Amino acid sequence: MESKLTTSLKSLLSAQRLDKKYVVLSLDGGGVRGLMTVEILVEIEDHLRKSLGNPHLKITDVVDCVIGTSAGGLIACALASGKSANELKVLMPQIIGNTFKNPKSMRKRLREAAYDHKNLESELIEKLGADKVTLGQLKERNPNLRLCITALLYDPNGKAGKFTPVVFDSENEADKNRTLLSVGRATSAAPTYFEGSKMEDGKVYFDGGCFANDPSSWGVILASTKVKLDSIRLVSVGTGYADPEPQQTKPPEEDDEGGFLDSCWNGLSSYVKSTKDYLLTAASFKDNGGDKKGISDWVNAELIGSLIFDVQKQVEEIMKIMKPGMENHFWRLNPKTDKEFKLDNADEDSQRQMSAAVQKYIHQEATQAAIRDLTSTLSQPDDFEAKALKYLMKAANMIEFSLQHRNSENQKRARKAAKLLKVMQTHYQEAVEKVTDDEILKEKAGIETFINLQSNKKKSEVYKTVIRKQLKTDTQNAQENTQ
Repeated sequence: MESKLTTSLKSLLSAQRLDKKYVVLSLDGGGVRGLMTVEILVEIEDHLRKSLGNPHLKITDVVDCVIGTSAGGLIACALASGKSANELKVLMPQIIGNTFKNPKSMRKRLREAAYDHKNLESELIEKLGADKVTLGQLKERNPNLRLCITALLYDPNGKAGKFTPVVFDSENEADKNRTLLSVGRATSAAPTYFEGSKMEDGKVYFDGGCFANDPSSWGVILASTKVKLDSIRLVSVGTGYADPEPQQTKPPEEDDEGGFLDSCWNGLSSYVKSTKDYLLTAASFKDNGGDKKGISDWVNAELIGSLIFDVQKQVEEIMKIMKPGMENHFWRLNPKTDKEFKLDNADEDSQRQMSAAVQKYIHQEATQAAIRDLTSTLSQPDDFEAKALKYLMKAANMIEFSLQHRNSENQKRARKAAKLLKVMQTHYQEAVEKVTDDEILKEKAGIETFINLQSNKKKSEVYKTVIRKQLKTDTQNAQENTQ
């Protein structure tokens, strides 16, 4: 029979959310180079199978959300449909090879997209049954996996701008009836390579890489609607690069209450808004009523490519800033190659060279160490006791700060705090009895030192004024309620 204390605890905590580990798998765009992404995923999946002793495990079995752009979006769709990374090692070369076959002549490409989008559609239908499954059905099949796909909405008459970033989300009620085929086409409709994708809503969408070729920051932001930043685990896989690494960015001072997320979101949104709107509009030669296909409809295809990968570099810098807030639970796997691989060169020789390049990268000690580390982290259950201790420390700091700046005590809150403390004491009674007075004084001194470093006299006076006003309002409300 449960004690009154246990019943009280359950009642007190029933509405509280446990911030479990939330794993985001982010997959970059890159056309044919997505084949390198698949080989990296196979290596991760093989490590997980060995670590967990399950030869049939799929990488999505340890993932909560998979987000992808362009080729990465197609891979994400395939994973969400139930394919393992090892299965994709066979399927993706077929899908990509058949998609980028029979390019049109340069003369035709002035007016038409370089490739026939029907080739891609046929592959997605044949290999994934993508025309018969919706995002809502995927969520029903696997409630534990969230699928997010980036795309760019194009509206020639848009009042707030012609181009609007979109993330199709299997947990979004508005997206549940979209087919895997339609979101796959939308995210991979690279300007000049493919026609824009006209979806069920009648709107035209283009490649998500135009604003989020590396969608990792979007994945983190979406995950943060479910858990705190420090509970997110991010595995971000790129499609290779041949240019120098971007300059290092110094992370800002840590903010325990989401400052990382806020500052990064502001930086990302302002950059995307200014750069995306300006460059995409500049690259747009004429609207054709929304029917944009060939090079003549976009002033400069090279400008589009520059935009995509410049935005990617910016996102990589933002993720470096966010990494400390995620307690360094962020792994970026992006092979540096000796040569630049074209986005649409899918011939056998190019595929062999890409495979050799990515295998060279995979077997580097630094890469193996990163994969071992992420495998270990994803394989282990959450350490809730360590997380609870961290939150207890924060709570102690906040309570002490609150008591120092209040003129009177809120009795209702004080009683709730006392009940929680009593509950905690029942779990650690033996340890409590061994704690000495000197240890208590030392912890208290540490809390006071922390508070003194976090605030100054001017701030304290401001807080006191605000709190006095709030207490007065609370008292007035309480009196009104009793009348």
